[in-house]
Amino acid sequence: MTAIYLKEIKSLIRSFYGWFFLAAMTFFASLFLILNQFFYQSPYLTNSIGNFVNYALFILPLLTMRAYSEERKQKTEQLLLTSPLGIGEIVFGKFLAMLTFAAASMLIYCGGFAIMALYGDVPISENLLAILACFLYCAICIAIGLFLSSLTEHQLLAGVLTYGVCLVILIAPGVISAFFPGTWFEKAFSVFDYVDRFTNLYNGMIYIPDLVYLVSFILILLLLTYFSIGRNMFRLKNNSKKNVLTDYAIILGAIALLISVNILMVNLPQKNMKFDMTQRRLFSISEETKTILNGLEEDVCIYVIGDKELVDLGVSMYLDDYSRHSSKIKVEYKSDVNDPLFYKAYSETALYRSSMIIEYKGDHRIVNFYDCYEYQYTGQGNTVTGVDIEGQVTAAISSMISGEKNVVYELTGHDEICMLESRITARMSKGGYVYNTLNLIEKGTIPEDADCVIVSSPYYDLTKDEIDELKRFSAAGGDLILFMSMPSSDFYNSMTPNYDAFVETYGVELVNDVLYGTVATDVIQGQQSILWGIPQYHDYTMLMSSNRNTLFPDARAYVVSEQNSGGFVTETLYSASETTYTYTQLGIEAQVITEIPLEDIPAGPYSLAALATAPDKGYGETIIIASPFFLYEGIDSACASANSEFFLAVLGEMLDVELNATIPVKSYAAEPVVVPTMMIIVFGVLFILVIPLAFIITGITFSVIRRKR
Repeated sequence: MTAIYLKEIKSLIRSFYGWFFLAAMTFFASLFLILNQFFYQSPYLTNSIGNFVNYALFILPLLTMRAYSEERKQKTEQLLLTSPLGIGEIVFGKFLAMLTFAAASMLIYCGGFAIMALYGDVPISENLLAILACFLYCAICIAIGLFLSSLTEHQLLAGVLTYGVCLVILIAPGVISAFFPGTWFEKAFSVFDYVDRFTNLYNGMIYIPDLVYLVSFILILLLLTYFSIGRNMFRLKNNSKKNVLTDYAIILGAIALLISVNILMVNLPQKNMKFDMTQRRLFSISEETKTILNGLEEDVCIYVIGDKELVDLGVSMYLDDYSRHSSKIKVEYKSDVNDPLFYKAYSETALYRSSMIIEYKGDHRIVNFYDCYEYQYTGQGNTVTGVDIEGQVTAAISSMISGEKNVVYELTGHDEICMLESRITARMSKGGYVYNTLNLIEKGTIPEDADCVIVSSPYYDLTKDEIDELKRFSAAGGDLILFMSMPSSDFYNSMTPNYDAFVETYGVELVNDVLYGTVATDVIQGQQSILWGIPQYHDYTMLMSSNRNTLFPDARAYVVSEQNSGGFVTETLYSASETTYTYTQLGIEAQVITEIPLEDIPAGPYSLAALATAPDKGYGETIIIASPFFLYEGIDSACASANSEFFLAVLGEMLDVELNATIPVKSYAAEPVVVPTMMIIVFGVLFILVIPLAFIITGITFSVIRRKR
């Protein structure tokens, strides 16, 4: 094998393709290292390696397409096959030679890792696993290319086939999952989805079945290559039929053994198959959770939606850690294919795969999968910024142990303008609330277990029966949070007279208009319809620290009435400034202020948030918020999440919620690694320009020398 290995290395060194391959791989590896690590100061190599392997997919076929095709084209295959070398030596020699070339190009990441380590705290295990993932990915692509090259003597066809197969395996799972979710077809194709097996390595986790699968995938492809080129060797050497059949049987037996090992690995107990290698133990339970688990009196049943092998690995790792620590944690996976309606016994809304239903002492909580991770929207979509699996699961168990069940319903069925987003409901679930949606038109009544009902800015009006039911619920001591609807005008055409009249019973007088600020300090970044709220002295506003300011975009104008027929005591929590006016008062169109003297226009004062109470009559508390978009993510981000914090603080105060366990989100964020600018420039010039150019010149030189000979 050493002879064929050295022969292939020399062949690659003397060819233009080998040097061009090194130049291209070095260029892209260095480019993404600078862009993702040095510029963004990230200590994790995952992003740059993830981008790099996508481009390596286009480059690796250059290395493999000539492996056997060139031998056949140059008529040297017969010399190779009739040599004393065995087929295995030929196959593994060529494979290792090409893998050596690919590994040489990846040394750039080892260098980048060393540079970052000089200037900051770099997570060692996560980065080493990312480099290992990149190495294995290149190994698989090379193995695919070698096998396809052995099937044809046309180099270009071998390269195109390699690229096509790798690309199909890369994109097909997402397409199949979108069009055939949960079907046998999706399961069957997942057998070939080697890309998904790298996810855990990129996240800093070692999952033994994944590593076994990746190595087996490579070995099976090499055995198939052995089988492919072996046909010609058997013919040229005139081997007996018995010997040929024996070799074939050994190959097929080896493939069958590898497949059996993978099946066995998946079906063995998984508790000791997964290892959290992250520096901050992102996928391991904390001491606080262990304390809670030690106090369990009865079994906690956790039903996970989805087949075990298709459930998110982070979820399964955490649940294994839970069950490993306490024998009272029972985890059961419910197939969303064989039992797609299992969730119906617990929820009217369908649950995503990897969501959990947690049951304890006849009570239950639901943890939605998308609440298990923290996301941040970037220009390229949502990026995972943290793990909250433990926070959600432990909070659910803790709330059931305490016996508290604070049930919140959000009204639906009216094309609500801004329903609560998952980031809000996730924090509610973690805070011990049970969140549900409610279509009052279909149900007719508010469930008896409801503690609070939220009406999120209906676009279409509520019916009289719905209004009567909300009144009944409020009069019985239920709490309400009412987000105002948009006013009716040429610009805003929502019409909700029933809902508006209902809101006015709580001691406010609505104005069919929106508010605009006229002074720079009233608004954010010159956006006249996005107002800063001015807190009034009240227990609810005191829940927020003094430097936390809320924003009210497109706020519906209303004033607190001095007298009201409902007998409510209505207090302003947040008000607009004295220089805030309505759309009509300013005589403006589409946020353009005209030259009307402001002193001639009567000002509010307008309220932006108010609290209505009637404790002597047994009514619950009612919060009225002027802005339909108060909890919209973009607005909430602009005020550093002050809006959502106010909403959750008020909700907790209204329902008198005491948190039993608050495991914080485990953030992916790390201390930035600041590499000096001069170092970045030197590195970039050297590895993006000089070295790749030198490789190409060397390749051209060898090519010219060979032609002259």
